Amino acid sequence: MNRIKIFAFGSNLDYPQMRRRCPSTRVIGPAGLKHHRLAFVGRSRSWGGAVATITDAPGKFTAGMVYSITVRDLQVLDACEGHPRYYIREYAKVQMLKTNKTSPVWLYRLDQDFAPPTPEYVAAIRRGYEKWGFDRKWLRNAIRFSRRRFEAELRMRLEAIDQMELSWFDDDYANTDTLKFQKE
Repeated sequence: MNRIKIFAFGSNLDYPQMRRRCPSTRVIGPAGLKHHRLAFVGRSRSWGGAVATITDAPGKFTAGMVYSITVRDLQVLDACEGHPRYYIREYAKVQMLKTNKTSPVWLYRLDQDFAPPTPEYVAAIRRGYEKWGFDRKWLRNAIRFSRRRFEAELRMRLEAIDQMELSWFDDDYANTDTLKFQKE
């Protein structure tokens, strides 16, 4: 039976969740994706907040688990991850942490604006970090990085709105009789 290797770095690190989604899951081992960092972006309807992705980051490292799953379970996982409408499945090479060997894998990447994850989503990833013995500071750093980027993007948008000259806020327009609610 053909099996496919995937690299999990978000909530799929939570092994019970991964097994519920893909019963054929087998653990290959911990791995790292060089020159990338864990980040939180977008908004998941099921989680109610941002979800994990990886972003290019020279010199950085993203920890995760390599699992093998069947082709059928890959289709199930694609559906869970919203591929191809939401997450994009990409081919990559990771370095296995115990052997230092390179392994080809599939991973899911989401290219959206930075945003904060929910505590429940972070808890799922944290369970995986604890199970697999990953340093929690990597997760903490990803949350802080994403929060800083989210706040910077939000500030830029708010400043742009403040600088816009919107016709409905123009003093000449606001003083006309067309705004009846002002008289009531």
